Amino acid sequence: MKCAIFLMLSIISYSSYAANALDQLANSAKNTNSISGKFTQSRHIAVLSIPIRSSGEFHYQRQNGLIWKVNQPVESTLEVSYNNGLRMIDDKGNTNPISGTELLTQLFLGIFSGNLTTLLDTFNIEEREIEKSWQLHLTPKSDVLRQHINYIDITGQHSVNFISVQETNGDRNEIYLIDQKIKRSAE
Repeated sequence: MKCAIFLMLSIISYSSYAANALDQLANSAKNTNSISGKFTQSRHIAVLSIPIRSSGEFHYQRQNGLIWKVNQPVESTLEVSYNNGLRMIDDKGNTNPISGTELLTQLFLGIFSGNLTTLLDTFNIEEREIEKSWQLHLTPKSDVLRQHINYIDITGQHSVNFISVQETNGDRNEIYLIDQKIKRSAE
């Protein structure tokens, strides 16, 4: 009986901790006006022995969305905004929409803005504590998404520092957000 009570309290405490971590992430992001920094990205393709690496910079502004600029190995720029979704920007500044990316747009902007509704609607979320950091382990709720994604791990301290996407075909994408400069409004 004591073991069952301890187990129930542990589950309740753990669930409460997970909710608190989500609340902390949401509240921290909601007070963020802008974030800029650098990123490194490694795309591990199951049939290749070495990952494809890229690096660049990102700029998020609450009003405008996210600019994701790859500098290496090939320059390219993506714009992610609430009004226009996901668009590729060419070297002349022309924008080309990328169709079928509504969910990706909502997820990316939700993580940066603190609007976690889409995240909560789309994924089961398990909070994990990892040496001075938190991690959100996301598994898709829908059968359609489960056909493509096994899980997503989002790791951070005061903001998101690392995102890993494990696909069902064995591919994995890892993104490190580094040298972040965060401007927050008064809390």
